[in-house]
Amino acid sequence: MKDWGKIEKGTLNILHWMRAINRIPKDWIKEIKNWIMENEESEKIRKENNDKIFIRTRKGYIEAANMTQKIIRQNLIDRLKREESRYRDDLAIQYGTTAMEWERIDKRVLTHSIAARSRSFMYRFNNGLTYNNKDFNRFGYKETDECSFCKEEKQSSKHLFVECKETRKYWEKLNNSIKGKPINEREIFLGNNDGEDWIKETAKNSLISFALQFIYKCNYKGINLSIVGLWENIKYIRKIEEEIAGKRNKIICHITKWESIDNLMKSAFLISGENPEKEEEP
Repeated sequence: MKDWGKIEKGTLNILHWMRAINRIPKDWIKEIKNWIMENEESEKIRKENNDKIFIRTRKGYIEAANMTQKIIRQNLIDRLKREESRYRDDLAIQYGTTAMEWERIDKRVLTHSIAARSRSFMYRFNNGLTYNNKDFNRFGYKETDECSFCKEEKQSSKHLFVECKETRKYWEKLNNSIKGKPINEREIFLGNNDGEDWIKETAKNSLISFALQFIYKCNYKGINLSIVGLWENIKYIRKIEEEIAGKRNKIICHITKWESIDNLMKSAFLISGENPEKEEEP
């Protein structure tokens, strides 16, 4: 506190008895200090409000006595939010995505799955935050940065999810298992957004999400990539989602979603619990 320098005693007193002050991390205190010191209008506002202390936030000035941990946290997130990632810039150049489309993609994360782990993966994937073998090698987790599947090239995220010859075979087999238009490269990265049928669109996007998760899981654990493994993984996710939906009284939404996914498939293995004809492992 002694390092706060020019901040007047009255402000320190206010901060001492703020409801949130004793619960927030020390680095947050530094940010609060900056908000107060950068506040050019503080003197004017103070005089207009009987010398009460106000802190500047994204949504305007809030009286210090009314600050809560939630308000501080949200303001920190807003202030420290990084600029648009290079990953999104590259996709925008390649596929012509707009800010409005990215907004839809971000909102769609909540419809992929009710499970937090699946949502977390799609958030990271949509922002270029998933790791590949280049990263794992840099972290010391893997001895080499070559692709776990083809063993021929250094693995980037794009190579992992679409360019690897084994990954291409995987998507081809998945496309042979679904009705309607096949999943293309743009849909792998940005999802399906044809706007014709929201239920079918959601089902296809959920399936793409599960397929991406399985690629990532196989690469991380160093196991073979196969459609049979994907079917098993999807059934496991379905069971987890059913448990969550039951606890949240959303079982009808769960049934509707999975019926639409079942209807997307050429066979009823997701309903019956039976696997399609087994393939040879690569």
